[in-house]
Amino acid sequence: PAGRARASFRAGLENRRIESSSDDIFGARSADLERTTPSARATLIAPITSRRREFGEQFGDINVNATASWSSPSDFDALSSIGLGASWAPISVLRFSLQGETSEAAPSIQQLGDAQTTTPDTFFFDPVLGEDVSVLFT
Repeated sequence: PAGRARASFRAGLENRRIESSSDDIFGARSADLERTTPSARATLIAPITSRRREFGEQFGDINVNATASWSSPSDFDALSSIGLGASWAPISVLRFSLQGETSEAAPSIQQLGDAQTTTPDTFFFDPVLGEDVSVLFT
């Protein structure tokens, strides 16, 4: 009675490749990585009350929504996320929203394959020893 529920669906396929190399005091290193990721996402939005349709209009416009997504990177386990939310518009110029989501993520291909950078002879204060010490940041 408050209006039609709306649904949307999306499916995709992404392919990324990274080639990197570095040559420093530790020697030469290289990476050649590729990731193919199929994915899908579905969203459902349902009106609960509606001023325009005069159903529960004394409460304003209330909508609830749910989203679920899935992806499966070729070099990682399958990942998923679920989100729930609601919105309330007591008057036409004011809207409140509440959203919650739980999701999983894989490290990006750049995090896995970018060339490593090192900064030798960087001084760092060691509070335990109470002195500056030379460290190698990687």
